[in-house]
Parts: sequence; structure tokens; C-alpha cells
Amino acid sequence: MLDSMTELFFAVDRDYNILFVNRAVLLRNERTPEEYAGQNHWELWPSMKGTVVEESYRVALATGVPVRFEYFFEPTQAWIDANVYPYADQLHIYFRDVTDRKLAEEELAKREQDLRKVLDAIPHIAWATNASGETEYINAKWEELTGTAATDRESFRKAIHPDDIQRVVRLMERARETGVPETYDLRIRSKTGEYRWLRVRWSPLYENDKIVRWIGTSTDVHDEVLTNNALKEEQDHNSFRLNTSPQIPWLAGPDGVIYEQGAQWTELTGVTHDEVPKTQGTVLHPDDAPKMFEVWNKCLASGEPFDLEHRIRLKNGDYRWMRSRAMARRGEDGTILRWYGTTEDIHDRKLVEQALRESEERYRLLAETLEVLVQERTAELEAAYREQESFSYSVSHDLRAPLRSIVSSARILDEDFGANLPSEAKTLLDKQAHSALRLAQLIDDLLELSRIGRKELIKSPIDLSALFTTVSASIQTPDGLRFAIQPGLVAMGDVRLLQLVAQNLIENAVKFSPHGGRVKFGKAEDGAFFVSDEGIGFKQEYASKLFQPFQRLHTEDEFPGTGIGLASVKRIIERHGGSVWADGELDKGATFYFRLD
Repeated sequence: MLDSMTELFFAVDRDYNILFVNRAVLLRNERTPEEYAGQNHWELWPSMKGTVVEESYRVALATGVPVRFEYFFEPTQAWIDANVYPYADQLHIYFRDVTDRKLAEEELAKREQDLRKVLDAIPHIAWATNASGETEYINAKWEELTGTAATDRESFRKAIHPDDIQRVVRLMERARETGVPETYDLRIRSKTGEYRWLRVRWSPLYENDKIVRWIGTSTDVHDEVLTNNALKEEQDHNSFRLNTSPQIPWLAGPDGVIYEQGAQWTELTGVTHDEVPKTQGTVLHPDDAPKMFEVWNKCLASGEPFDLEHRIRLKNGDYRWMRSRAMARRGEDGTILRWYGTTEDIHDRKLVEQALRESEERYRLLAETLEVLVQERTAELEAAYREQESFSYSVSHDLRAPLRSIVSSARILDEDFGANLPSEAKTLLDKQAHSALRLAQLIDDLLELSRIGRKELIKSPIDLSALFTTVSASIQTPDGLRFAIQPGLVAMGDVRLLQLVAQNLIENAVKFSPHGGRVKFGKAEDGAFFVSDEGIGFKQEYASKLFQPFQRLHTEDEFPGTGIGLASVKRIIERHGGSVWADGELDKGATFYFRLD
């Protein structure tokens, strides 16, 4: 096998004498095995002594731990990747030529150095960060602009204009959360103290569908931004004056006094253009005026956008709902130059909202009524449960007494007069005792079935394999029957109730396998658990009856039972939010499936 390897291999003893070399070594060095046999490693390759080669051999022999190293073999100008494995008093050395890889790594390092030179020469700030935003690389243009080579977060924050920091932080956090970066502009303080506008474009790098790095550029767009701001100022002013939308446009000074308003305002209120500054508060509904002045004054002080719903008086004296909004226009130094505003008619919408509120109130009252009804019904159900519990206790107590008397009487008659009784009489006494015991078992099963629906579920992780193994070991089985329990099956459930499921399903499989065979518990490909047997089976058209109380497919003489076991299984599985079903074929066995949750 070693001779068939393409990897070079040889073995030495503790004195470094050659014990074996594989075919790959012979072919590479064009030698015969006899030329290596018994030769000392250091005599064959003296240049390796005193190097990492000898040190690695000694460590492997001393520790018994494999050692890996790389070594440049000067005579052949080759790089070697070696793995040394200690074995008893020997060393097994596997090695291969990795010269091409090492040369490629050196070439890659050179290319990276050349790439850095190229990146330093481009007219942009190029940068890269790790997934959390820590800088890994930034080219020389950053230092040229800011006069600092520092790339920690605090240095970047100090360089950003104070008015831009929060916006930039929000954009970066959103991009890291969504993986979708947004191009944005910000101002950076240059080494002269001037703030210059830069445009940031960036993209994520992925590995295995996970962001591992961000790369981007920051381009100086200072002159472009100033030009665009000037154009936007003029365009905003002109478009505002020409606006003919249904909304009423208006302009206000930094003090909040409206000095220009659309013609629609006069048509609506009867207030002329010259009267607007003096009457902007008088047309408000008296109930809305205090709120309007409070919000408007706060916005004037903070510069935050203004947005308020209010009523105004029309020229016919009626009041109508409106929505007024305004945005501040700032100068380069951040001071407010003017306010651009609009007033929109929302009267019809407010009427709809009022109708909806009234409807919601009606629904709320209806829900409260339903809640009372639910509480009353819940109380009735709880009372019914208590009554059922009392009834179950009474049934258990009142029925068991005569049953005990019947069994005792049969036993006394048999013990005192059994020798004198005819065989027919003894048979009748046996049947009487057996029927009484079966009725007692039926009472127990019915009580247990009624309790299942009332027991509180206490769920925990359950080793179903261990549970079914324990149950299987406790059941008496016919000759030739064996169990096959799939290991490692775990589920969440109530261990007390699931033990009843295991008991009933395993007992059912054993009972209907009178001639032996295999009873198996496992998990199907679709995730359902199952218990299967190789017994008498059943016709599939009767499958729906199996889980109904007292529904039996066989007589008591053929297969004893009360007809409650599978009904209990169904109720327990449904208490867990699951389902249970069965597949079978006559004389070919049956399989019972169940799912939890």
C-alpha cells in the first residue's frame, strides 16, 4: 500500500537508520532499495542535521506526538512539507514537494504589495473593515486628506462633522443588520480644518452566506454637493410657487410667521394674501388653537418637521378638518432660513375614522360580552368536571362493593363445597368470578380514560427508546417473539401519559402476535413514531374503529381485553396536540403511528 502512494515515505529507527523507503522515493531519486537499506539519514542528507528537520524528529520521538514542518532543501532548491509520525521505536515520515505552492504564495504577496500601491494611487479613499466595522485597511489618501494615519473608531468619529455622525451611525448599523448598504454623503475635517463633502459607496463580502468584510470608497464630491445645493434651493423655490396640487402651499420665516400662501387658501377661507400674516391664528377652531401654537413653537425651536391635524373656519362659517405639515430649510451653517409647508383637506377621512372608532367601540362591547359568556361557560365546564370526578368516584366505590362480594362468594363456595359440586357448577362459579374480575378491570380502564382528559400535562424531554425498552422488558411474551427498539429517539411530552401509550401499544402488539415474530418501535422517514408487529393484522376498512372505546374486532374468548387501551392512546396523543392512526393487513401484521405536537 505504501508503494502505491504518490506521497514520498520512508521509515527510520531511533538512530535514524533507514528501514524502508517507498516506490515514490526511489523513482524521485532514481535509486534502488539496496542503496538506501541500512543507510543513516544524516549521512544521506547531511545538510538537514541541526535544522528544523532534526529538531522535529527529536520532538516526535520524545513526546510520541506527530509533528509537521516545512523545510527548504538547498541542494534541489525545493520546499518540503513533512509529517512525522512516531511508531514504537521508529519514525514514519511522509513528505511532499510544495515548491509550487510556496512560489505561488510569494507571488501572491508580491501582487498584494503591488495592489496596495495601485490603491494608494487612485483618486479615492479606499478602505476595508471586518464584519463588525473595525478597520482592516485604508489607503494613503486618508492621511493625505486628514493629516492622520490613525484608523481607530474614535479617530474616525472626530473627523466626521458633528451634524453627520448620528446619521452615518444609523446608516452603518442598518446596513450591518440587513446586509444592504446605502450610498451616503458626509463631511470630513481636512488637515486644514475645512470640512469637505465625501460620497461613501460600499459593499459586503460574503463567505458561506455570511458577511465577513465590508469594502468601500470615499470620494471627494465637495464642489458637486455645493453646486447641487444651490441648484436645489432655486428649484425648490420655483417649483413651490408653481405648485398647483390640491394641497395648499405656504412659506413661513424662521420666526414662524407665514408670509406667502397659495391662492387656494383665499378661496377656502376668504382671507387675502395681505391678511394672511395677521390672521393665521384666527381661522383656527378655538379647541385646536392652543395645541397648534404649542407644537408649532416647539418645531420652530428645534427645527424638527411640523405635522398636525386641526380644524379651520371656512368663509361660510363651517369648520373643516385639515392637516398641516412643514419642513425647515437650513443654510450651510445649520440655521433655519425658512419653512416650506402645505395644508391638506382631510375632512372626509376624519369622518371615516370617526365611523370606524364607533364601529370599534361596538365590537369592543361585543367582545366584552363574549368574554363574560366564555367565563360563564368555563365555570360551567369546571363544575361539570368536578361533578364527573364525583360521579367517577361514586361509580368506582358503588360498583366495586358488589363485585368484591360476587368474587368472595364464588371463592367461598369453591373452597367449602368444591369437592361436592358437580363440574358444571364449578365451571359456572369460575365464569362468574372471571366476569366479575373483567368488569372490575373495565371500571378501572374507564376511570383511567376519564382521568386522561383532566390530567395536567407536564412536558419534558423523554428518551422514548429507553421508555419502550423498559415497557417491553416488563411484558410476558409468547415463545418466538422478539423486540426491536430503535435507539436515540427523543420527544417532548408527559412521561406518565406516554408510558401509558407505550404500555398499551406494546401490549396490543404482543397480544395479537400469538405465534411470535418481531415487535418493532421506531421512527418513520416522515417523522412519525410507530409500533409494528407481524401478528394477525386487521382489515384496513376497520382501522377507524380501533381507537373507539369498546370497539373490538375479536371476541373475548379469542383475545381478552376491555376495548379501552387504544382509546386511551388516542386521547393521550391528542392531549399532546398530535395524531394517531393505524395501517394493517389481515394475517400480515399491523403498524400504529403517532405524532406529538
